[in-house]
Amino acid sequence: MATTTGRRDHLDPLVAQLDWLSRHGYEGLVSSATLVVSELDAGTTRTASGGRAVDLVGEVCRVPYDDALRGRGLVDHASLSPATRQSFADLARVVRAALEDGNRH
Repeated sequence: MATTTGRRDHLDPLVAQLDWLSRHGYEGLVSSATLVVSELDAGTTRTASGGRAVDLVGEVCRVPYDDALRGRGLVDHASLSPATRQSFADLARVVRAALEDGNRH
């Protein structure tokens, strides 16, 4: 799993790391990774979030901007927007599926 924000200054170093790993024998690790893109800024275009990193990994989960997450401290689940709660539920399903798949090998 790799996590980042949708900001270019955060995405570029992640893409560089993923590229390096791919070129040095870890293509399988990169292509099976899950990328979590958390939008820190209101109004970020979700479809563009993740840039080139989206093409390198196996799964992408986007967490939309949510005022409840802005403080970066403990978060009351009830204060999250429905879209954010859905994003975290989707991420949990992706992680569970990956763990179940890993246990089969």
